[in-house]
Formats: sequence, structure tokens, C-alpha cells
Amino acid sequence: MRPVIKLAVFLTAALFLFTSCATVKTARVVPEPPVKDLNSSYLAGEISSKVDGWVVLLDTSLSMHKRTEENYVKFDIAKTFVQRMNKTLPPISSVSGLRTFGQGPQLSENETRLVYGMSAFDQKDMRTGILSVNHTGGPTPMTAAIDAAASDLKNIKGNKAVIIVSDGEDLDNTPVLAAQKMIKALDNTVCIYTVHVGNDKDGKLLMENIAKTSSCGYMVSALDMVPSDPMAEYVTDVFLGHKNTGLGYHKAVLLLKPLSTIPFEFDDHTLTRDGKSILDKNIEILAKNPEIKLNIEGHASAKGSLDYNQKLSEKRAQAVRDYIISKGNIPADRLTTVGYGKTRPLAKEADPDQIDSPAAKSNMQVVLDVVKE
Repeated sequence: MRPVIKLAVFLTAALFLFTSCATVKTARVVPEPPVKDLNSSYLAGEISSKVDGWVVLLDTSLSMHKRTEENYVKFDIAKTFVQRMNKTLPPISSVSGLRTFGQGPQLSENETRLVYGMSAFDQKDMRTGILSVNHTGGPTPMTAAIDAAASDLKNIKGNKAVIIVSDGEDLDNTPVLAAQKMIKALDNTVCIYTVHVGNDKDGKLLMENIAKTSSCGYMVSALDMVPSDPMAEYVTDVFLGHKNTGLGYHKAVLLLKPLSTIPFEFDDHTLTRDGKSILDKNIEILAKNPEIKLNIEGHASAKGSLDYNQKLSEKRAQAVRDYIISKGNIPADRLTTVGYGKTRPLAKEADPDQIDSPAAKSNMQVVLDVVKE
């Protein structure tokens, strides 16, 4: 090849590489506006801690390295959320911890690691723990992290909270079962709050269902919590109470989110013993808070025809409504029902014929949703 031709080829290749690199879109930096000050209200005694022990579970698995539709790295969003929550918290008296799950065997042999705590909450120490988490990798052992969190909190008396920050991707329904197990092990003294990161619909559904396992928990989107006011409201709702109103940890005024789910057996709309037990607790909340109205949502598993499962879900919702009215003497105009059949599954079923699978069991439920304060 002649020298002039060689030079032309080289310049063309170099130009192609340069323009290719120039078109690579750099990930956006998650904004961190100034946090809202809650310290003055806390020090003045207007608000106080209502949580005696809490732990954050931060997803550091491989999927968290991906970018969202907004071109943020999911891990950056998750880490920023925990940092801003920590900055917003006043110096409450509680035991706290930060636990990661994922990171891959090359970084840690353990599926989950306690990187801070369990110790008296200290904002600087928590910040050090957050900053020490810099890598993602491996699968998503959320179930192991939830089991470990139950152990972290088991010796703490009083009210507890678990905040799970994750995209919810690449998971089956086992984290929901682990959450139910934790609530039972801790005698229903724990609220589970989930923070969804990213745009995956199945992941969001899973995070919603995990939060619904506790009557006082709920899910939020991490990006929605970036501004100062929503984050301050979130911190107040999860960790703090107003002394002048006597606001308690499990007061229904804080539960303007899904209250709970009621289980049923396959192809049955008769309330189970567990279902009645859950309803009895929620009836107490409804009786003490007449401003609350419920939408009772019936669901069904994937096994069976659309028409049959639609009617079954409606019967399940009606059975719950009838029980609340008869047992709790709750006015009927506070309760509405709807059946979704198998059109809005609470969990994705890989095989509809496996009626005893965790996913199928999750879909054989009625959800109590607060619709009006």
C-alpha cells in the first residue's frame, strides 16, 4: 500500500474512533440540593424519635450498575438516597445499621455485609459507612439481607424499621416470604419501607409487595425523594413523631398507603384463620380512625379461566367486606370492592399449574387499600 493511502486509512480510522468515543453519553450526576433542616424542631421538642432500631438494606448487585431511562446509574441513585436520608435525620436516639447485599464473590464471600452498626445512630459514622460502599457486582441476595436484618433487630425492644433500597430486578417472590417471616419473628414490631430504583416494572411490583407485608410500610421511588421537601416528609413519616399530637408509631394517620393483604386458599373465597387475624387488627385501626375509607381489591392466581377467576376475586373481596362490617361494625359506605381476577397479579407466575408456588400464593389474596384520609 502506498504511504499516502496508508496515511489516509489511518486518519479515517482515528476519526471514526474519536467520533465514536465522543458520542458515548456520560451518565448524569444525581442532584443533591440542600437538605431541609429538621434539627431545630427536634431540639425544640416538637418532634421525637418513634423508632428504637432500624437498618438500611442497600442493593449493590450487578444490575445496579445499569443506567435508568433518565441516564442515571442506579447505584448512584440508591447511594444518593441513603446519603440524603442520613443528612436529613436529626440526632435521634436509636440503634441503626447499614447492610449491603450483592457485590459478588470477588469483593466479599458473604452475600450480605453489615458495613455500619448496629450501634447508636451517629450521622458521621453512618456517612462513613455509606462512602465505603463503592462497588457493584454479582447476583441479588435480597432474601439473605432480610434474614440478616431480622437478626440485627431481634434484641432491640420497641419499634423497628427496615428500609430496602433496590431495583428489585432478577428476583422471584422469596423476598416477600422473607419479609413475612421477619415480621412474625419480630412480633409485628417492624415496618418495612421499600425504595425502588430504576424503571423495571416487575422490580417495582416486587418492591411494592415487600412493603405491603407490613401494615405500616410502603414504597417510594428514589428519584422522587431527591428534592428536599419530599425527603424531609419521608424522614418525618418513617422516623419521627409530633409530640404535640401524640402521634404513635402504628397510628393509622401514617398508614395512608396499602394496609395489608389477606390470604386465601386455592379456588376458595372463605376467609382463613390467618386472614381473620389480619382483618381483626385492621378493624381496630378502622374503628379508631373513622376518616379512613378502604378499597378492597380481590386477586386470583393464574390457574383457571379469565371469567372464573374474575368472579372468584370478586367473591374474595366481598367476603372481606362482609367480615369487616359484621365483626367491626364498620359502616358499609367506608368500604368499596373491586375484583381484578388474574389481570393484575401481585407476583409473576412462571407456571400457572404450580398452584402451591410462592408466586401463586401471593396472587390468592385481597389487598386493603386506603383511598381517603
